[in-house]
Amino acid sequence: MLFVWLLLAGFIFLFAPQGITNKVHLAFARTFEWPLSLGRMVYLGSGTTRALPDAVSQQKYNQLYNHLLNVTAQRNQAQRQVEYLARLRSAPAWERMAFLPAEVITLSVGAQDELFINRGTEDGVVKGQFVLGDNSVVGVISDAALRTAQVRLLTDPGSTVAARPLGVDTGRLMQGLGGGRATIRLMKEKVEPGNRIMACAKPGFLDCDMVAGVVTACERNATSPLLWDITVAPACDMNKLGGVAIIVMGAPK
Repeated sequence: MLFVWLLLAGFIFLFAPQGITNKVHLAFARTFEWPLSLGRMVYLGSGTTRALPDAVSQQKYNQLYNHLLNVTAQRNQAQRQVEYLARLRSAPAWERMAFLPAEVITLSVGAQDELFINRGTEDGVVKGQFVLGDNSVVGVISDAALRTAQVRLLTDPGSTVAARPLGVDTGRLMQGLGGGRATIRLMKEKVEPGNRIMACAKPGFLDCDMVAGVVTACERNATSPLLWDITVAPACDMNKLGGVAIIVMGAPK
């Protein structure tokens, strides 16, 4: 009879609504709260949950976690440099040139268009080397210290480099105007806005022509109406330029 009654009670609880069974569960927990809590204290007091031998303090954990974040950041930066150099060397014409990655320290666009990078003479940086940003020539090394270097942008008023519009064989001097602009004057050909400007190859520094800017305007010269003056802007967004690459000729890749 006891077995039958217990079996019947089990079926009642099995098919009873969930709201009723929840109330029974809570009533059981309230009724036997003291014995249950006493059993928990006995369990904790037995030493079953003592700290593992390899556990560390919170201070040590924070130190290790910060170190992990630093190492992860260094790895990500190195990976970005490797991917950037891989994209550069994917062009067959650039296989004879080595690229030295560098980070931009400061950027100035205005009366003087220049930037400073975290590479210097101890890295093989010398005056006159071309500097790439987003796969386009952005400037030339104008001065180099032991661990830093100054890059004169192509738009700086003191910058003059040989350049030509894409599709034009003859190169002319491109003069910086400041404020993120440069100009090529007295062109025989009219050049449409949006056309790319190529920096001409320079022995010992640049092995082949490379993109250096984009045409923003083309107007007739004021004194020679048969010739054209074109205005050039950088081919990349200088305000978003975080890293560059220095072209090193004759260096091991």
